[in-house]
Amino acid sequence: MYSCLTTKSNTYTVHVWVEVLSPAVPRGVPVNDAQWAQWNEKKKNPIVSRYCGSTLIERYIDPLDPAPAIFDETYNGATVTDVNGNITKAGFLDPFYKFHVLGTKKFGQ
Repeated sequence: MYSCLTTKSNTYTVHVWVEVLSPAVPRGVPVNDAQWAQWNEKKKNPIVSRYCGSTLIERYIDPLDPAPAIFDETYNGATVTDVNGNITKAGFLDPFYKFHVLGTKKFGQ
């Protein structure tokens, strides 16, 4: 019933808020010191950079791609691949979707 009442969209807006944190390492410690490889949640780690924005993504199936020809709507099992990782049988179209970025927007800070 769920699949009859809902649809899958082919465009998505993804909102992101990303922060780059630096390990709380005392000043003067060389970059190759082991302290740089350790993360301590108890210390306040300074924010080095921040990005807030959104990206509009389109999902599509390439009509010239021969791979979807192996799609079998009567097959309800998992996608089957050969030893090289090539899809040999699929009951769902999900493995054949490709994505294209239509636009990116940075939010003001």
